[in-house]
Amino acid sequence: AGDVGPEAWRVRSTRIAAAPVSRLEVDARWSADIFAVVLRWVGSGSGVVRTATVACVEVPGAVEVRRFVDDVELDPVSVGGPLVLPAVVLGGRMAAGPAYSFEVGDALDPATFLVPVPVEVSVHDVGDEVVMVGGSDVDGTLRRWRIVGEGVDRSGEDVVGPGGLLLRRTTADVVATLTEVAGPTARPHAWGA
Repeated sequence: AGDVGPEAWRVRSTRIAAAPVSRLEVDARWSADIFAVVLRWVGSGSGVVRTATVACVEVPGAVEVRRFVDDVELDPVSVGGPLVLPAVVLGGRMAAGPAYSFEVGDALDPATFLVPVPVEVSVHDVGDEVVMVGGSDVDGTLRRWRIVGEGVDRSGEDVVGPGGLLLRRTTADVVATLTEVAGPTARPHAWGA
């Protein structure tokens, strides 16, 4: 995550899973003039979607979503709310209210795969917490969140540090912790759109 130019930011995040065997990359870019996200999926296994690409581009008053699943272009979708992306590093930017969440969905069903689903996001700051990052203690805010929509009900706790940087996320029995920061500290709250 970081600056890629004057008032321009980029975040790349990769998630690797064992069931199904897959790799999901999120590449998001912001500037004063544009917001664009590309999700890339590569999967393997019997009947599983092999490749998928989702391109999201801000258009006046909405976000246009184009999906390509196993080399087939599906009908574009336009959504009017902010996106909740499957990139843990963007968790510090998650705001309460209506949104659209990208769910991996059923990797055996290309028609419903990586579709933006309308959700309601609730976020509550509940206290302070200290997290070890790169061998140093970093002060953060403990934040509980929940994302609810049709077929979606996820909740967890984040520790968000200076400038909105996500230091730790706990969901069910999985804990993801930032282990190192190199270069200038990323400040997600400063990122536009």
